[in-house]
Amino acid sequence: MSARIQSASAIAQRAGRTRNSHWPLPHLRDIEIRDCRLLDSHVRLLQLLVASAPILERMTVTLATNVFEDSEEEEDFDIPCFRGCWSPCVWECSELGFVRPTKYEWAPNVQRGDGA
Repeated sequence: MSARIQSASAIAQRAGRTRNSHWPLPHLRDIEIRDCRLLDSHVRLLQLLVASAPILERMTVTLATNVFEDSEEEEDFDIPCFRGCWSPCVWECSELGFVRPTKYEWAPNVQRGDGA
């Protein structure tokens, strides 16, 4: 099962209404989120999705285009790596000449066997 979320805002608002939410998503394997603005509510949504989907294989998050607008500072993609790790997968150059990641991917930590 996979899910695509066009805008993180609406889902994050619903998730924020129930602070200690746990949505059981036992079959969810792939998530694609677009237009993420890295607001606290968006970060909580990402954490909730990772925690609620035990067999999640991949989540991609595309940042909103205005996250870096008119800014010389890089927005910090500081989302805890519960059960996995985040890595940038798409980079773009701004009008000011700064190269920044615009898309990140979460993947679960790989369990090594005894022979590794």
